[in-house]
Amino acid sequence: MVSSSDTKIDTEQEFRLLVQHSPHCIHRIDLNGRLTSINPAGLAIMRAGCEVKADCEADVRGLEYCSLICERDRPRIQALLERAFAGETSHFTFESTKGSHLSSNFVPLHDDSGALFAVMGLTEDITVRVRTEQRLRQVQKLEGLGLLAGGIAHDFNNLLVGIMGHAELLGASRPESADASDIEGILAGAERAADLCRQLLAYAGRTSVALEELDPRELVEETVALMASSTAPGVRIECEPAAAPVRVTADPTQLRQLLMNLLTNAVEATQATGGRVKLRTRPCVVESEPTTQHWLVGSPPAGPCVSIEVEDEGSGMDEHTRDRMFDPFFTTKPHGHGLGLAAVIGIVTGHGGALCVDSAPGKGTSVRVILPVAESARNAAAAELAPSPSNAPTSPATIVVVDDHAPVRNVLAGALEQDAHTVITLDSGPALMDWLDANQAPELLLLDLTMPEMSGPAALATLCERGVQTRVIVMSGFTSDDLPLDDHPQVVGFLHKPFRIADLRATVGAALTAEPAKASREGPST
Repeated sequence: MVSSSDTKIDTEQEFRLLVQHSPHCIHRIDLNGRLTSINPAGLAIMRAGCEVKADCEADVRGLEYCSLICERDRPRIQALLERAFAGETSHFTFESTKGSHLSSNFVPLHDDSGALFAVMGLTEDITVRVRTEQRLRQVQKLEGLGLLAGGIAHDFNNLLVGIMGHAELLGASRPESADASDIEGILAGAERAADLCRQLLAYAGRTSVALEELDPRELVEETVALMASSTAPGVRIECEPAAAPVRVTADPTQLRQLLMNLLTNAVEATQATGGRVKLRTRPCVVESEPTTQHWLVGSPPAGPCVSIEVEDEGSGMDEHTRDRMFDPFFTTKPHGHGLGLAAVIGIVTGHGGALCVDSAPGKGTSVRVILPVAESARNAAAAELAPSPSNAPTSPATIVVVDDHAPVRNVLAGALEQDAHTVITLDSGPALMDWLDANQAPELLLLDLTMPEMSGPAALATLCERGVQTRVIVMSGFTSDDLPLDDHPQVVGFLHKPFRIADLRATVGAALTAEPAKASREGPST
């Protein structure tokens, strides 16, 4: 027969086993707010998330519970603890002093007389879940902003075609005019606007990439040398390249832009206080996703990678600024436009990498980019062959221009008519089909790809279905990498808006001498 005392002993043993082997942190807090006991899982959480030694229970016994909580959350948790001392249970989440995200419960403990003598806490480490949710929200935000930025850039590129084209036509018709300097000013301003559009497209991940295998150490040293000559006297740039060669598959122009943008931002952040800016590269191996690192963009690709880090000793950033520093048009500089760092996001995403930021007020900033190492099977990336630029005149031809923006149609017609071509302008895909019903196919068709009613790809498909034989140059404010053109052999050229009239004439000249099925498409101007 089992006595009641034996049953009590068995129950206590079961409870101890449950506490000892629980995957969650189980701890007790006395009425002075100090820890009196903690289980092994709790010690592991302390080691990972708090700035205390936690090798055994004695290391944390007597420690003030709220000292383990980050300063931002401490007053809120202290208030909940006071309410627990008054007999109230609660559930809450908080961040530890090392950035771990924890979910916890307070349960008041009473003795046999009903008096409250302690508070029991049950804490779970939810860092992985929180980081995943944060990254998902960030991805959704970046996708939305990228779509908006790409659309704005596309529409502005269409407007710039008209501005630049009309200015060039005006300058060509009045070469000795006193207005020549004003015309050059218009073109220079339009070029700067086109550069902003390119940065918007870079943020949206819609820039053309020419991948090649390279060692980023060379670009790092080149960028540091370029920046050193224009850096303020109080700022010292230090380069720490990897000891051994490291190889990535990347677009050197975009990687150079990424390095320049990050380094420029770090130098400007350090100018007020002076100090060092470090740019380092090193190989690394990503075994699994870290739980305490906040990856702002992407996840570190598993396996061998290359780390590129820019670290400054500036004033650092608060959480609000850190979370928005890569948003387009967000800037803390009086004369900044907020697109330099935004372009970094698109470059990192386009290269399958990841990016994280570590910064706090008074502690400087570190931006770390992780890129996968190059694979030998991808040494030779596919690249589009551009026709050789030529300003040599071509024989007059019948050319149809299809674009829903009147300024674009007018500029193209004016420029091509100067070269003695016969130009027909149409404003939509259906208008093109109606014109073809009544006329022979032209020798060349200039077709915008993003039109209402009938898109450019839909128009190309309809031309194939009808058996229309003509050469086609496609135009878009996006890059050719984003466009579904592989199934259309009649496409012999590509013009990235905005383009100069010289680019138009070179592309038209090459297209008129090309065979539709054999011609290559021209890459976008950069």
